[in-house]
Amino acid sequence: ITVVGVFDSSCGVHRDGAMVAVEVLNLDGAAPIGYNEDYFVKFRLVIAIAGNSKQQMPDDYKLSHETILEDLIKNVSPHYILGSCSFYARYDKELAGKYKTMLLSQVGPQQFYQEDSNEHVFGVHIPSELYGIPAFLPLQFANKEKAKKEKQKVRIIHRDRSEFFHYTCRAIYEKALE
Repeated sequence: ITVVGVFDSSCGVHRDGAMVAVEVLNLDGAAPIGYNEDYFVKFRLVIAIAGNSKQQMPDDYKLSHETILEDLIKNVSPHYILGSCSFYARYDKELAGKYKTMLLSQVGPQQFYQEDSNEHVFGVHIPSELYGIPAFLPLQFANKEKAKKEKQKVRIIHRDRSEFFHYTCRAIYEKALE
């Protein structure tokens, strides 16, 4: 099973995570599948780095990403496209639809799958609006006097160079306000 992916040079965690996953799946030569695990598949991961978006104009990076991904799809005929990280994931969607190749997307907000999407975009994650809530709920923001309600301060630490705050941290923040 061939999987292709195009990444920005800053997407090392996504890229390297995919490489480790494929190495583990292929550890015994092939991964057993099926109810009786009597069928075996071997994964092939073909990855390209489209450049360093911090040193390119946004339109130049977009063109590079889409051109490389389209060349990979045409020349390698993958079974799947592994989606890129954060801001770069949007460049994978149109080509997945055009070439009718399943895009295994790694980004979190549900909005990503609803806007400018197509039937070949598939999220392989828990929606980012939801996965922080279970960690937040056990915390009790209560005073010693239960009858006395005061606002408690909740601080959220995040990176401003990621979509993480706009969806995941924002959802936790909004839950804290309830």
